[in-house]
Amino acid sequence: MNELRKARQIDKDERVFPPAVKTRDEFVCRMEVWNGTGWLECGSHGSENNPVQAAHIYRRPHLNPSIRFNPLIGICACKRHHQAYDAYLKTVRVPPNREERAWRLVCVGNKSRINRRIPPDRPVAA
Repeated sequence: MNELRKARQIDKDERVFPPAVKTRDEFVCRMEVWNGTGWLECGSHGSENNPVQAAHIYRRPHLNPSIRFNPLIGICACKRHHQAYDAYLKTVRVPPNREERAWRLVCVGNKSRINRRIPPDRPVAA
């Protein structure tokens, strides 16, 4: 019975996370994109082909279940930049201040060590 209760709570948290993140970020992609000379916020409000999504700054499997769906771990990202970030492309990043807040929560909420995703100052050639 206890396992069923835990599963229901995770389902509830998983449903609450996306609207909480998107509402906080005003349904705007907050990822930063390298434009050749500096980082600029995407600012996209999304479209039918490129909707805004709630992205995890740190991957869910690496996070303690108690913080996995905390909105501080998330950022609103358009589909294109969400996929680029998940693929570790160096031309898109989470703003450093947002990554720092997420990292602090990860450090407090996780007993196991995970690798930090420090946003680059500028893209590095692969």
